[in-house]
Amino acid sequence: MTSKTRVLNALNKKNKDRIPVHYEGTPEVNHMMLEHLKLDNMEQLRCALGDDLRYVEPDYIGPTLQEYPDGSVEGYWGERYKYKTYEGGAYLEPVLLPFENVFEMDDLDESHFPTAELFRYDNFKEKCQEFEGKYALCIGSAGDMDFMNSIGRARGTEQVLIDLFMDDPVFLRIMDARFQFYYDTHEKLLQAAGGLIDIVMHMCGTVDKFLPRLIKLGLDIQDVIQPTTPEMDVSYLSANFGDNLSFCGSLCVQSTLPHGTVEDVHMEASRRVDLFHKGGMIMGPTHAIQVGTPSENIIEIYKTAGSLATDAELKEIRRTVKGDPLEADTINMSKLF
Repeated sequence: MTSKTRVLNALNKKNKDRIPVHYEGTPEVNHMMLEHLKLDNMEQLRCALGDDLRYVEPDYIGPTLQEYPDGSVEGYWGERYKYKTYEGGAYLEPVLLPFENVFEMDDLDESHFPTAELFRYDNFKEKCQEFEGKYALCIGSAGDMDFMNSIGRARGTEQVLIDLFMDDPVFLRIMDARFQFYYDTHEKLLQAAGGLIDIVMHMCGTVDKFLPRLIKLGLDIQDVIQPTTPEMDVSYLSANFGDNLSFCGSLCVQSTLPHGTVEDVHMEASRRVDLFHKGGMIMGPTHAIQVGTPSENIIEIYKTAGSLATDAELKEIRRTVKGDPLEADTINMSKLF
């Protein structure tokens, strides 16, 4: 059975073999897992863990995003990011917020508002065809649907929370521009792919009160489940929304994976395997798996799911699966922009 068929069966609540899975880690975790399994590139790692999804991204062809002497890099909206080092790793954090002190519409500089023309589409179907029929193909990421965190990186998180309360016109204009940018981009990608894209997703946080409305609008998959409140527990979601939704993620990168034991991970993964034995779940982490997470805990997810490669399969993966070694260092910038 191909991964694509496995995922589509799960979404139709007709599982025929194992539960579908996916993987995402920070660059530091990616390198840890490559070393742990003696692999050379990310595609080998995805194959070794049994990842059933593949994300396809368009080529950026817009103006060069500037790099500055202080080490910061430019985002799509004129904001800037710089790596800040934490124990064991580094994250890009906003250091220049172009809309931070803008409170009047006349002062809002829209010259950095991006458009769908930043990307190339004529070769997108060819990118999809590389995985056609093998994997469930996805576009989009957390940043695409995000009007709080991402605008906060260009305006300030506290100000965005105030904006929401006040229906601030400046914030609403930026939010509308974000919507239009990603709507247009997704539309062009789906048209260019010619029916080869299976999944467009992301949401996060405690969203149970929004789910009935989203289901009416046509939502099929809740990605990603963050099980940090009773309303986001997989049992609650399955009981209340499982007839209309499938779910993705749900193994917590803030608690179970970094701080639990292998037995804890096995228990949580097994609970999902049992609860969704007929389908309705793509099991994986709630976000990129973070620095400090033991490799044994990560392995246990995929071992419990039945997707982990055997020693003989690993040997074949090392021999035959090609990929770009530098991909392990890549941060998905669209999660920021």
